[in-house]
Parts: sequence; C-alpha cells; structure tokens
Amino acid sequence: MSDLIRQFSAPWYTQTSPGVTPGFIFAENGNVGVNKFLRVGSASSGLTGFPIYGKNRLVQLRISNSSNVSSDTTIQLYERTGESTFSAIQDAAITILTGSYEAQKAFDLTLTDNVELSAKVVSGSLSNPVLNVFLMPGI
Repeated sequence: MSDLIRQFSAPWYTQTSPGVTPGFIFAENGNVGVNKFLRVGSASSGLTGFPIYGKNRLVQLRISNSSNVSSDTTIQLYERTGESTFSAIQDAAITILTGSYEAQKAFDLTLTDNVELSAKVVSGSLSNPVLNVFLMPGI
C-alpha cells in the first residue's frame, strides 16, 4: 500500500520566498548632492536604469550612508520611460532623518512590467550611499 502514495517536493517555482534575492543595489562613491542619480555598477542610473524583468512589487527600501546626515535626505525611485525621460514612482521614496546614517521603509507598490529603475537624491546630501531595493514577484 505504501507504494501507492508518494510524496514529492513542490517545484522550485512554487516555493514561498522572501522575494527577489539579492536586492537590487544603487550606490555612489563619494559625495552626492540634490538631483544626482545613484549608479548601477559604473553607469549612472540617470542615463541607463536598472532593467528588471517581469511583474514585480516594491516591498522594501534600505539605505546606508558612510556618516550621519546633517539634514533630512530623501532618495526617490524613478522609472525610465524613454531614451532620456524618467518618471518618479509615486510613494517610492525613502528618507534618512537628520543625525542618522541609515533608513529602511516597507512598501506594497506594484511596479510597471519590465520596469527600468533609477534612484535620485531629491533632498539633502549623502556620502558613499548604498540603496537596496527589495522586490517580490508580482502576479
């Protein structure tokens, strides 16, 4: 009778996961002021965004800076919509508060399919920032 019932592991693509791992990283070496896009590798995300395949949801942003900021500093995510056009993704921003060097924020935002992401400092200034963008596959 035991030969009639067999247990199999579910396919890898049906397993529950904490999201797309590792997160997508934007960073910059040195000081970064207002209206400066962070880099993806060695390219500015203001010239070429981070291309992300498929349907995804933004679930968390985490940013770290090499020192405490002297004023509230906000980084906004953008979607590249054309060769040289970018549109702010509504509510997809994170702020490091004065006197802190890091911040994290949870989200549940659906992104455009096959989005190309960019990250820009919209207030304050940073020094050697690293921004982690955490996504979950969408349905």
